[in-house]
Amino acid sequence: MTRFNTSSATPPEPPDEEENMEDCDLCSSPRAWLRIEERDGFGVSRQSIRILEVDHEENCWQSPGTDLSVAPSHSYDVCAHGHVRETGRTGDRIKVCLLGPVGGGKSQLRETLMRIQVSPLAGSGGQAAPFANVRLMSTGNPFSPLPAKSRKTIIATQATSGYGLRETIERRLQNIFETSSVFGTSDDVIAGFEAVLHNALRATNEGQVYTDEQLNSWLETWGRGRPPYLRPVHVIYHGNNLDGKDSDDFEVAFVDLPGEAADAWTNPNAENYVGSFADVKQLYRSAHLVAVIDPLAAGWCFKRLKDSLALRLSMRPVGTPTQDDLSARVYQAGEAIKSLIAVMTDTLSKERSSVSATLVLTKCDAIRLVLEKTSQNDGELGRWEDIIPRGSRRAFEDCALAAFNRCTAWDAHNVDPNTWEFMNAVSALPPDRQMRIVRSILAQLSDPQAFWALAHSEDETIELSFDEKFVIPATIPLTTRRPTAPSQTATPAHGFTVPVPTMTYGNTLTVPTSNATWNAGLGVYRLQMRDVLSAVMVSSLLSTIVGKNTVAQLLGPKLLVRFALTSAWTRVGEDGAELNDPSDEDAGCIQLYRYILSPFLGHEVRT
Repeated sequence: MTRFNTSSATPPEPPDEEENMEDCDLCSSPRAWLRIEERDGFGVSRQSIRILEVDHEENCWQSPGTDLSVAPSHSYDVCAHGHVRETGRTGDRIKVCLLGPVGGGKSQLRETLMRIQVSPLAGSGGQAAPFANVRLMSTGNPFSPLPAKSRKTIIATQATSGYGLRETIERRLQNIFETSSVFGTSDDVIAGFEAVLHNALRATNEGQVYTDEQLNSWLETWGRGRPPYLRPVHVIYHGNNLDGKDSDDFEVAFVDLPGEAADAWTNPNAENYVGSFADVKQLYRSAHLVAVIDPLAAGWCFKRLKDSLALRLSMRPVGTPTQDDLSARVYQAGEAIKSLIAVMTDTLSKERSSVSATLVLTKCDAIRLVLEKTSQNDGELGRWEDIIPRGSRRAFEDCALAAFNRCTAWDAHNVDPNTWEFMNAVSALPPDRQMRIVRSILAQLSDPQAFWALAHSEDETIELSFDEKFVIPATIPLTTRRPTAPSQTATPAHGFTVPVPTMTYGNTLTVPTSNATWNAGLGVYRLQMRDVLSAVMVSSLLSTIVGKNTVAQLLGPKLLVRFALTSAWTRVGEDGAELNDPSDEDAGCIQLYRYILSPFLGHEVRT
């Protein structure tokens, strides 16, 4: 290792590439940089630990009594930024970053994503896909945070809370010493780890040497990024998928970033917190961005819950803040959401080939309460006429129609046939009648039970009714075709198509349950009617927080953005009283999982 002086004042990052090193699937830095080996077999309840730099094994530490002739019982590779994975394990992980203001519901959403289960697939599920089953497996990776023991212990993820990648590694090492009769103490293993880390950082960039001050600074800031919450997924196919596999095993890595990370990402000139660089770094190489939208950032929602128990349950404030304090928090959340969406839109426009995003409207139990406390209205928008301020109503309607029209632009190959036929029936109408249909959808979703069935219930259909019949014109462009459903036992023939038939709708439309939509939407038919309703509802409500123009940017034709409504932890009952819902069967969270998983299940999708 050749070294010479450098005057660099800022400690450099670990390298992004090195020869003969496999890249980390979460950050692209060298994965096998450090290695942690655990061994059993020298006495009852005793383990030994060896920590080494992979390319320079002389840089190592091992606990007393370590017998290298015994094969490791467990071995883990640490990348140059601190992500950990079992040695030799292959296959990419799906990296999902959760972003949003402090207290917006990210951590409760993450918790549900770690707990929730989905119904097994029965038969073909009515889908053009060869799945036998998709299972969300239990967690248990030793270097991944575990789900919380209780919902009530989860606090808002702030820069000052939670453990970083480094702390997660060190807690695992300490735990082995504290629960086993090993030689030495937990302090010894931490000192050993830091010594190996220090020497590895010093030798990372060939041809450079760092002052003690630089190295100490780098040693202090290394591994500040948030550890991912890992959820294994097991997929069994009928026959094989397009890659010739009969099954798949992979992990979804949820990175729950602190609320301040959104500020650091959107405003580089802001005063950043300790570890902000590492948190923003986590956004790179993401497969999916989840922007968490707190409905309480909308003035109408906050004001209608003012001075109520429901507001306190939804905001979970620390201490006893004044109403002015709560109002300031709501204003700051709204501004943060605007900035977040603007930067996310820019990111997606540059990285649309590899990054997708979902906007998740959280705390829908609070919105349900607002709807419950609003009298039924026979106007064009139903209860929304009394809820949405008059000055925001035009944007509310326009954004709903824009979202519907964005859904109609999907390639027919990737749309559920019934959904495609309905959307085309509506899009064939004049603009004023299209708006009438969209207003009718919004009005019917202003019913508290219909809204709740879209946001939370896993076993209820949604019945929509209209004042007129829709007829799909017989003159469908010949290029507009939809796929035939494949055999349940053969690899789907994605290229086979048939002309779309002429169909006449009555004045009712049944939207399948969330579980049925889960099964049907994992294959080729990724756009389901629930997705259309969610896009319409979230876009219209979002307009009351960020404005019409910002929503219009999200609905651009080249951006892959999806929408979901969730109530990850239902705290507010229909009467406004506290409710501790033990169920994690949240329809919106199942919907979000489908958005995350479907691109990785080996199916051809038209763009």
